[in-house]
This record gives sequence, C-alpha cells and structure tokens, in this order.
Amino acid sequence: MGRIAVTCAWLITAWIVALAACSPRVVAVTPAADAVARTVVEAVAAPVRSDPPRGAAAVAPRAASSAQRGFPFGERRAEWIPATPWNYDRGRFGERVEFIVIHYTAISYERTLRAFTSPASGVSAHYVVRHDGQVTQMVSEDDTAWQAGNYWFNLRSVGIEIELAPGESNDAFTAEQYYAAASLACGVAARHGVALDRAHVVGHNEIPGPGKI
Repeated sequence: MGRIAVTCAWLITAWIVALAACSPRVVAVTPAADAVARTVVEAVAAPVRSDPPRGAAAVAPRAASSAQRGFPFGERRAEWIPATPWNYDRGRFGERVEFIVIHYTAISYERTLRAFTSPASGVSAHYVVRHDGQVTQMVSEDDTAWQAGNYWFNLRSVGIEIELAPGESNDAFTAEQYYAAASLACGVAARHGVALDRAHVVGHNEIPGPGKI
C-alpha cells in the first residue's frame, strides 16, 4: 500500500471517533474517510498560533512533481476551472510541497470561483470543495497559489478551500465535504510525501503573518 497508505490506515485506527462529534449534520462516516477528514476538521478548528508548525524550518528543496500515483481511498476526479494567471505564480522555485493548508470560504462556491478567476482579488487556492462534495481544481499542484497569507508557506503547500457560507449556501460542513476533503488530502499526501498529521495538515488561521499572499 505504501507509506502514505499505511499512515492513513494507522490514523483510521487512532481516529475511529465519528465525525458526528464535529458537526451535528454528519450522521454517518466511512472509516476510510474518517481518518483524514478528522485531520481536516481539526485543522479548520485549530486555535490561532504565531509559530510555524513543527518541521517548517527544515524543508529540503526538491523539484515539484506532477506524477499521479494511485491511492486506495477513492480520490474524486476534480473539475478543472483555472484561476487567472494573475493570482498565482508558475512553479515553486525549487521548493517541495510539505504542507496541506485547509481554508473555509465564508462565501459561496460560485463567488469563490469568481474571486479566483478575477485579477482584482489577488488570491487563489489549488482546490475548492463545494457543499455537495464536488472538487474543483483551480491551480496546478506544481504552481504556487496565493492562499496561505505567508509566501514561505505558499511555496511549500497545497491549499484546499471548503465551502462554508451561512445564509448563502451551506450553514455547516457536510458529510460529502468531509469525504471529498479526506480523499483529496490523501491524494495530495501520496503525490508529494506529505505526512498526514497536525504538524503538516494545518488551518489557515495557524499560518503566521496574515495577508493575501
């Protein structure tokens, strides 16, 4: 299964507690999705911290790879809607992906896509997960999205936006989003060798230095 798959299996055993504890709207989860989804949820809900996650100061440069590796947890095929090239940088300047940064949109999926395709916004993310679990890719994983509010992290992370827009679309995270985000995180981790733990799957609010890029 490979190192990442074994890590996911270990996390499944360690985090068997249902995601219903995180959201009253989640009433059933599959064990495969639960493990990484729990990490995703913890990243979103984590308290603000001023110091980088452990390991942030020691990142060995490596050429980014677009090789797609198989993974047993059913990563969904993402729809490709490209962000405007004014809102991200091509390549990663030799840095490797070490982190997955979790965001929530605070606006609807449609408005998020409009923002990422508008040069006036100056922001982007690699992926957007809609309330029904639809995954949309807007920036290649080989490129640097302007999503973390800290350019050091932008160069070394893949950003995932999860739709959450009370009064506009969904008022709470849905089970479909948990499943999709879990599968997506597993796929990103497999492609780049990212450890699936809370030191490497982090919430946007944990990144030091607020700002657009």
